[in-house]
Amino acid sequence: HQPLRLPGQYFDDETGLHYNLFRYYAPECGRFVSQDPIGLRGGLNLYQYAPNPLKYIDPLGLTATVGRWMGPAEYQQMLDTGTVVQSSTGTTHVAYPADIDAFGKQAKNGAMYVEFDVPEKSLVPTNEGWAKIVGPDSIEGRLAKRKGLPVPEMPTAENITVRGEKINGEVEAKC
Repeated sequence: HQPLRLPGQYFDDETGLHYNLFRYYAPECGRFVSQDPIGLRGGLNLYQYAPNPLKYIDPLGLTATVGRWMGPAEYQQMLDTGTVVQSSTGTTHVAYPADIDAFGKQAKNGAMYVEFDVPEKSLVPTNEGWAKIVGPDSIEGRLAKRKGLPVPEMPTAENITVRGEKINGEVEAKC
């Protein structure tokens, strides 16, 4: 049994958590279980910790983690197909880079904030912090089809993870 973990961490057998001097870290969630002891001076997310360095290996920079508020049906469809779900307009908008606060105020109660990895080449940057994923039914897709050009397809989605929910008007982050 090796109790040493990432730098500054020690595995606690009783809790199954990693002890970091002032607070405990839950590795399966990728966050601390208690608030940062220095409060907001450590950043806006009081529970954050750097991602698992082994989980997010992309040496060629070909994938990007994005986020999106969605309903349970869209989430289930993503899990079932392993692809991003095309919106009714053919263009699916995502927070890029992923940010649970993006559009959180406008999200409907019961919506889930989901983060997932997509090929970076599938993203078209729009406003700061946002990008769009162009599908076959988008304006761009319909024009490409009419001109005999390659029609864009919805990209694969990997590492699909629910990171939060909107409950009673409040955004609640989860592991």
